[in-house]
Amino acid sequence: MIKETYDKQEEQNLKITFEPPNCYTPHFSLLQPQIEEDPERYLMYSSGDNYASSIFSTYPTINEVKFGKPIADTHAIDIFDNFVIVSIADGCGMGNLPSKASKIACQKFRDYLAVELNGKKTPKQVVDVLLKAVAYIQTELINGAEDIHSIGLTTFLGCVILKIKGDDDKYAVAYVNIGDCRGILMRPQNDICWELVSGYKPRIDVTNACGRLGPAELDKPDLGNFTCGINICMTGDNLLLMTDGIYDNFDPNVLGKSPQDYGINKMVWDESIPEHRKKRNEIFYSLLKELYTSPSSAKLTQSIYDFVVEKTSGARQQKIDNQLGKYGFNIVPGKMDHSTFVSLILSEEMFKIREVTEEELDIPPDMM
Repeated sequence: MIKETYDKQEEQNLKITFEPPNCYTPHFSLLQPQIEEDPERYLMYSSGDNYASSIFSTYPTINEVKFGKPIADTHAIDIFDNFVIVSIADGCGMGNLPSKASKIACQKFRDYLAVELNGKKTPKQVVDVLLKAVAYIQTELINGAEDIHSIGLTTFLGCVILKIKGDDDKYAVAYVNIGDCRGILMRPQNDICWELVSGYKPRIDVTNACGRLGPAELDKPDLGNFTCGINICMTGDNLLLMTDGIYDNFDPNVLGKSPQDYGINKMVWDESIPEHRKKRNEIFYSLLKELYTSPSSAKLTQSIYDFVVEKTSGARQQKIDNQLGKYGFNIVPGKMDHSTFVSLILSEEMFKIREVTEEELDIPPDMM
């Protein structure tokens, strides 16, 4: 699997070196979700303006039973002296197996990097560790079960943030991705944002995970969207990680808007047409920047939560009505899902994170 991935990657020509990571015990670690409660209780974890994250489910509660439990998303972050490990995973489907698979992916990624990243200071060395980390996750998923049918599938996006030697104002965000998790980098002072994952393309079929770890084909993974790379960022840039439960609800296709609504002479969106892909990304970036009202990870995370909950309200009500025999056949905008959002502002302050505060999010009655 490693060889196949190397064959797909362009050679890293970055003329930089990193401050070698000091892989001792992290100063701070967090793994989400922790314990799911009944009725639902969703938390936002934050540390000043620097970091915030939340995992929640926009599925409805019907007859006092929450649909789609347990949540199959996972997020992990580890703060070290001079580097940060951060990841998200989205278990494919529902139930205990995908939920367990996503947790294993994030846990094994952090375990592997916390040992193997020590002292690595070149792009080639770091990329090599990231690629081998994915192979390690796959091995742990497969070898950790007696029966291949008792193993879940999961998408995965893992990052390590490194300091660039000789330049205190720049950071490297190295990533490895498989599947449809999404990363965005924002530079508020220039009002720009761009994709973390090189070559990312929005998809029309929201049921397609585009790549999965676990036994997708016998004991082999589905290597769709298996990509590794490095972004050079500035102090103040904002790293955003999200699962499809978040970003799909920014997509005009999911929100019931056609290309004609944006001056494109087509009835339906086509992901093979560059103009369509460009327009959908422009709409996503524009909505995202509207929600970015200040350089605060907590405020942005709260705004994202409110936005996604509101956009999925119609879909929730339709599902409730259908379960109660009030069948409706209209296409309702919004996509319900397990949803993860992470915001981390790149600066020296992120290495000082030692604890987070918990803030309970308001949950509408149809989600409780």
